[in-house]
Amino acid sequence: MSLREDQVATFRQRSGGWQVRVRRQGYPDVVKTFKLRQDGEKWARAIERELDMGCYVHRTEAERMTLAELLDRYAKEVSPQHKGHREELWKIGVILRDRIAKYSMVALTPMLVADYRDRRLQVVADATARHELNIISAAYKVATREWGIPVSNPVSQIKRPPAGRERKRRISEAEIEAIIQHSKTQELPDFLCLAVATGMRRGEIIRLRWQDIDLGRRLAYLSDTKNGEDRIVPLSSEALAVLQAMPRRIDGRLFGLEPRGFSKAMRKSVVRARQAYEAACVHDGVVPDPDFLCDLRLHDARHEAVSAFFERGLDAMEVASISGHKTLSCLKRYTHMRAERLAMKLA
Repeated sequence: MSLREDQVATFRQRSGGWQVRVRRQGYPDVVKTFKLRQDGEKWARAIERELDMGCYVHRTEAERMTLAELLDRYAKEVSPQHKGHREELWKIGVILRDRIAKYSMVALTPMLVADYRDRRLQVVADATARHELNIISAAYKVATREWGIPVSNPVSQIKRPPAGRERKRRISEAEIEAIIQHSKTQELPDFLCLAVATGMRRGEIIRLRWQDIDLGRRLAYLSDTKNGEDRIVPLSSEALAVLQAMPRRIDGRLFGLEPRGFSKAMRKSVVRARQAYEAACVHDGVVPDPDFLCDLRLHDARHEAVSAFFERGLDAMEVASISGHKTLSCLKRYTHMRAERLAMKLA
């Protein structure tokens, strides 16, 4: 029986195209416009087959909603529940500025997502591209499971960049001094020294307020940390000295910069310090150390702190109570003790 005979689909010519409407009792009308009538007939037959087999999925919302609109809703309703909310919003902003955001949820194919991945990998690290793809994937999952927008997740069908190898980079005292010397951001020196002295995460330090610091008892109180638990961090003499010398802000916070502000300041300071170091080597006729002030990240300060805790003789449980690591397997990658100190112990 033809489509016109059973009157399941109707065709209406308008504005140089054909509007096709498929009706079936118990289902909402399905409407789509085509330039050619035969294309509309093929589409209608496909919809009919899904209806007959009981596997039809209403895609109108997914066809209408763009990735930009999806991520905008995700940013307002879902992202605020995440601890890395501000960092996630920044990544969402990156995606929204790309041409991929203009595609509808249905039109966003695995091939288009793979193209986005490849373009991003030309300018960012594997981990960054992976995080951005994870956000898109998470938004699709929420849309399907909670917002009633059934649609295939295109990210699940492509190969994502690897999570990345564990970093073993430690920051030396000489590098810290050079970075501080060439910092043009007033808050970076104190932030970096506090991170190295305490092992706290970037976000944990930024959220600190003076009311969380007990200088008399030498303790810092952290609430709602990355692993979901509160934590009390003991303050070393080095940490105490940094805090006592810091100016007090009117708003009660220790630092005013946002997370990415500190990371950006760190990158720029490292570049300036390295350039000054190379210039000094040229002046003195010395070959520059290829590793000095190279491949450094702000998070390496935490890595240095945790490794130093072990070198001071703290055991794994004591270090975990300070750093907030929940499992010893997570903590293991931070314990890259300096080879010369190990050699001295073995002597």
